[in-house]
Amino acid sequence: MDREELMFVKPISDAEMDDLITHRLGLIKSTLLVKAKEYARNGDRLHNFNKGSKQYEKPREQVIYDFMQKHLISFDDMMKDLNGGDIKSIFMWEEKIGDIINYMVLLEASLKHRLLCQSEETTQI
Repeated sequence: MDREELMFVKPISDAEMDDLITHRLGLIKSTLLVKAKEYARNGDRLHNFNKGSKQYEKPREQVIYDFMQKHLISFDDMMKDLNGGDIKSIFMWEEKIGDIINYMVLLEASLKHRLLCQSEETTQI
């Protein structure tokens, strides 16, 4: 049996999956906290995207999505490489997957913030 077949015969265990989830959640938290120190201004964690929204005259969520495209394109290239037999290191995969997840978290935060502001606006009327 080759390595490829072994992946499908030997399932990932609950413990392995739990470890992966715990590790990923830690990476998300630490990365977003570090990036906040780098990018946030005046207590605004979405500062760059707000500034991009004004600069490009697009909704903030579109700016987040546009910024994420670089990572999605790179991920797509890595998938093509994988399909061609070039697997890359787990570090490269973790980093790229993390970048995409983090942008999705930022997008979720932006959407929730938008809805909260709209809700408060209608309550004040």
